[in-house]
Amino acid sequence: QKLQKYQARHEQYIQNRNFKQKTRIVYRDLEGGKKSGLLPAGPDPQEAVEFWKQIWPGSCRKMHSKKAQWIMEIKEAASRFQQQEDIRIMEADIRAAAEENWASPGPDQLHAYWLKKLISLHSRMTVYMQDIIDKGTPEWLVEGTTHLIIKNRNKPAADVGNYRPITCLPTAWKLLTTILARAIIRHLEANKIMACEQKGNCRNTRGTKDQLLIDKTILRDCKAWKTNLAMCWIDYKKAFEILECLRMYKVNECIVKFMERAMKLWKTSLKWNNHHMCKVEIKRGIFGNAISPLLFCIVMNHRSHLLNNAKMGYKMKNGEQATVVMKRGKLTESKGMYLPSGKIRKYLGVLELDNVQHKKMKEKIKAEYNRRVRKILKSKLSGENMIRAMNQYAVPVIGYTAGTVDWMQELDRKTRKQMNIHGMVHPRADTDRLYVKRKEGGKGLRSIEEMINVEKLALRDYVNSRTEIVRSSGEHERGITTAERCQEYKRNKKNSRYSSWKQKALHGQYIWQLGEDANIEQTYRWLTKYHLKGETEALLIATQDKALDTNSHRVRILHSGTESKCRMCKAEEETVAHIICCKTLANGSYKERHNNIARSIHWALCKKANIEVTNQWWKCQPKAVEETMGVKILWDFGIRTEREIQAHRPDIIFVDKTNRKAKIIDIACPIDYNIEKIIKYQDLKMEIEKLWKVRVEVITVVIGALGALMKKHEDYIKKIGESIQLEGLQKAALLGTARIVWNVL
Repeated sequence: QKLQKYQARHEQYIQNRNFKQKTRIVYRDLEGGKKSGLLPAGPDPQEAVEFWKQIWPGSCRKMHSKKAQWIMEIKEAASRFQQQEDIRIMEADIRAAAEENWASPGPDQLHAYWLKKLISLHSRMTVYMQDIIDKGTPEWLVEGTTHLIIKNRNKPAADVGNYRPITCLPTAWKLLTTILARAIIRHLEANKIMACEQKGNCRNTRGTKDQLLIDKTILRDCKAWKTNLAMCWIDYKKAFEILECLRMYKVNECIVKFMERAMKLWKTSLKWNNHHMCKVEIKRGIFGNAISPLLFCIVMNHRSHLLNNAKMGYKMKNGEQATVVMKRGKLTESKGMYLPSGKIRKYLGVLELDNVQHKKMKEKIKAEYNRRVRKILKSKLSGENMIRAMNQYAVPVIGYTAGTVDWMQELDRKTRKQMNIHGMVHPRADTDRLYVKRKEGGKGLRSIEEMINVEKLALRDYVNSRTEIVRSSGEHERGITTAERCQEYKRNKKNSRYSSWKQKALHGQYIWQLGEDANIEQTYRWLTKYHLKGETEALLIATQDKALDTNSHRVRILHSGTESKCRMCKAEEETVAHIICCKTLANGSYKERHNNIARSIHWALCKKANIEVTNQWWKCQPKAVEETMGVKILWDFGIRTEREIQAHRPDIIFVDKTNRKAKIIDIACPIDYNIEKIIKYQDLKMEIEKLWKVRVEVITVVIGALGALMKKHEDYIKKIGESIQLEGLQKAALLGTARIVWNVL
């Protein structure tokens, strides 16, 4: 049993450390990724090499006809475009392009953070980058490392087509291509070259949300007005860049030649599970730099213009496609809608047929969301990390479809139920507090309902400023009942949740009983810094909310009991406040909680005075007297005086014999609304000054049983010593209180 407890504690430590340092490792493990010591089954190396060699090294020159009719039309239309000016890289371009500080580097193992911050290098970097553009590209600059990441874990791991290639490129190459891509975009925008439908690489657009909302609008309008409609979905199996399009759109020739030289040198090292397979030359396909997706959009741009000019349907011979025909708003024909996989057509991640498949999409997304929530709740993450994981890993599953799929607001309730089952939320704790920010006293969980409303409002505000077809239909405002703008709604919702929690007669007592002397920010610091277990955190929050199942609560609130007296002392009403301060526990649990706070301070003082102590304060057993040449530390030591003094046994006395100074340290851990400074050692102070011939200062450390701190508390701690950690003292008080409540209830 001890071994199991140790292993569980070690796993908890490793998981929380990884979450802080390398979050993706925790998410990978939650998905059933590789465990330590075990390598998952993967693709056959030879098959994987052959599979990707068939795709990348092949040339696409034979697929491209320079005399195609559409090329002639583009050249004729491009005659009005201005030629792009010469490119001159400036230091400001480097600073602006290095955005993602810690994105995975390529073979150079250099993060963009260093290129951004080492500004003394920027002047030389501009010279070298300009030379690369004008003269030639070194081979090391365009060689990447491609990691094969499994797509669907339900499919066989040996299926080589079930792996997504993620290529990490040298940071210098990503920086250079980002600068060039921005220059090309400026040229395209200045000449209004790109069709409005091509949103893949446009700034200040919502890309897929635009297209999904247009799709939803047309389908709903067709059904409502019973009009005829024929439409199809086209899926391009592979994407290849054609640099000739850059010349047709009069992009600077230096950029075109630079890309031609670079594309001839493209190669990558294929890896799976960090095992090198082979090097593959890339002659076609998107390589993953900033220019490649832009090139794909440019290649597709003429198709959008041709479709707009033709004002009729368009069908590709190659690639996966599906069609739908509706007459008077009813589905009459659906060629290819059930694809070889047997699924309804997925358009930009959303299932569609004759309308957006709301029910099927909701079932699919809810199942994925609930799966992720259960995985997180079964992990050994701390309370704070668990909430953060839910916000980062589970909630975004819903976020993408908000505004395009009609959601019912039931997931918040189911999420709270799951959290209750796993002990992350007390069943009677305040609901509003769950969604308040942690630094303000809440748990910081993102509300699904609020997130969907925010996304709807953001989409409405965006559409009102840009998309004509949707704006005229009013589809983007369907289901919205407020005129508030997105940011205004978020601000008002945040304030209303906090006010609702604070004004509640029972749950809001703690926050308004603290009074003006309490430091609210420091009081709730434990929610953001201490990484308590989820169960402990839930218990402490329920204790602050006075939502525990005490005898008084059962009789006065639930009307389900007959005895309201304390089960320990049998004298007072058993409220939460009484349990924390019951006199029956004074010499047991309360003293242990008090001594843990004092022990932490005593340990820090001994360490500062070079007195030998244990590595952790909780393992230290203080002696009544600790003394060195210059320091004496007394622990719970009765002081003999010339006259009788009631308070003559302070918790700690620290004597600096060299400077003839002494500190009387008094520690108290009362109920949180009674944390004012208590002064009871003034008589002892005068006696010590007279007998010991030293200057004495009385320092009172008052920490509420539930973590409340005074505004000047930090100043008192600094008077004791800079090495005293406020976090340790508050955590000791909170854990002591949690232990008491657990034992009593």
